[in-house]
Amino acid sequence: MYAFSAVADKKQKLDISIDELESAMWFSRLDVKEALERVEADPYFKGIKEWPHKHDLRYIP
Repeated sequence: MYAFSAVADKKQKLDISIDELESAMWFSRLDVKEALERVEADPYFKGIKEWPHKHDLRYIP
């Protein structure tokens, strides 16, 4: 899974080729913020405090 961020002119039409994208979802900043807050509050995620690579994890329930 890859995440990308982009800025576009709202007046310009987006042309998305369905042949190039298997699945794409668009999230607002608020959506991402709320997902991150859910992850940070997840008791199972907090249970791995001692794992040295915890900073590498990105889990969005």
